[in-house]
Amino acid sequence: MIRVTTQMVEASARKAGTPVRRNTLLNYINNEDNYQNTLLGALGQNSGIGSVNSVNKTSYEKLGQSAEELEELTEIFMAQGKDSIFEMEDTEENRQKLYDSVEEFVSKYNDTIKRLGKTSNVLNDYYKKAMMEVVSENKDSLESIGISVDKNGTLSLDEEKLKGADRSKLKEILGSSSDFMSNLSFVASRVADNANANVQSIMNQYNAAGSMYMSSMNRYDFFG
Repeated sequence: MIRVTTQMVEASARKAGTPVRRNTLLNYINNEDNYQNTLLGALGQNSGIGSVNSVNKTSYEKLGQSAEELEELTEIFMAQGKDSIFEMEDTEENRQKLYDSVEEFVSKYNDTIKRLGKTSNVLNDYYKKAMMEVVSENKDSLESIGISVDKNGTLSLDEEKLKGADRSKLKEILGSSSDFMSNLSFVASRVADNANANVQSIMNQYNAAGSMYMSSMNRYDFFG
């Protein structure tokens, strides 16, 4: 499981003006129950993330969507038993379905990486690096099935090499027993949570600003 370092969290906390509590800050990021409602709220509201404009809100929404779709694809590849994409009857139609899923996976991974770069902050920079490290650690096995790693961290697909790979090889690298897929799925879920929390933070600040405006306007009687 990918962990956030103490130094990274403490540096982020100091920048945000959040008290450093060594025993709790790391838990906030690595604990699935507390992650979205505590640390992200503190960092989002105190570090200025929640005060970004509507353009950034749209960017976070698109990032969240990309990361969620990437996570859904990893779950398709990791499904087991009769639901496994690797256990379908070996027909031309089913083989094409598998190839299309790999192509879509590469596309969603690249889209998520690019959108992380467009919404740069402490957590997003960390997640981008984490995703790239997961890919880098599996570079050789991915290349054996036609997925190459570019210098900018994105992926390229050689369709002919993919179609020439044995199904058992694809299952080994991309299936339920793959550390590559499980680790990438974990990071994608965190990216989606972070993006959605930032969208909510922006919306909350918009609502709060609107309420303050209406309250101030109600103090005046323009017809009195």
